[in-house]
Amino acid sequence: MTVHEDYGPYKVHPLADALPLIEGEEFDQLVADVRAHGLTHPITLSSDESTILDGRNRYRACAAALVDPSFTTVPAAWDENAVAYFIISANVLRRISPLGSGRSPPWLRRSTSPSWPSGGRRRHRDNLAA
Repeated sequence: MTVHEDYGPYKVHPLADALPLIEGEEFDQLVADVRAHGLTHPITLSSDESTILDGRNRYRACAAALVDPSFTTVPAAWDENAVAYFIISANVLRRISPLGSGRSPPWLRRSTSPSWPSGGRRRHRDNLAA
């Protein structure tokens, strides 16, 4: 990737980093929405809270909107395969889902998919440099 974004103290998982960032009008709309409503969908971090797995665009939008992002983590029991499945599911499958519903079609869902993080939302303060 030629453009290096500032993600504060966080790394970005290589699989997530391989996906294109939103830009232009689409990014401006996300920033406006975050500014008006706050972050309604938390950014997902690795279990050790060091790596963004899902939410690079939301993190950037929070920085641009001067809004503190909220975070959730995946379970520590997830191996790299579960993490990879999560990243693909959260980023690729939702983009191709019917009518932009955010859900993948039934024929693409994996019945043995890892469970969603149960830790709830966390707020990180002071992670965005002014």
